[in-house]
Amino acid sequence: MGQTDIGKLIAIDIDKEAVRMLNILKDALAEEKASKLDIRLADINDPKLDDEETDYILIVNTIAYLPDRINYLKALKSKLRAGGKIVIVDYKTKRIPGFVDAPPYEERVLLHIIEEELYEAGYQNIMTDDTSLEYQYYIAAEI
Repeated sequence: MGQTDIGKLIAIDIDKEAVRMLNILKDALAEEKASKLDIRLADINDPKLDDEETDYILIVNTIAYLPDRINYLKALKSKLRAGGKIVIVDYKTKRIPGFVDAPPYEERVLLHIIEEELYEAGYQNIMTDDTSLEYQYYIAAEI
């Protein structure tokens, strides 16, 4: 069975150090793979995506740092192509061992809050899962 061509992958982070590390990893890739990876520094109010630029958006361990989540989630809808999906992964509000680099309990966002914000932002077919991952939950939604 042959390898699937994934096309372009856009990696975006709001942390300059994380973007620097992603660029180091990109530099270590073979040219064929590196040419398909686009790394961008975003800010908490702008994901640095063009309208209808992507089919999927994955937000990992970042949602709690966005001050105006509902408007940000609304803005992300225009970045998705028809049938696009968003997946959010973030830390549960439970005790997490010290070896896991999780933010303090009071900085985490409850699963049901993100779920309601997705509905308010106009997403549909929202599915939540707080059991598959030990320290994180995930939510998937469609536009």
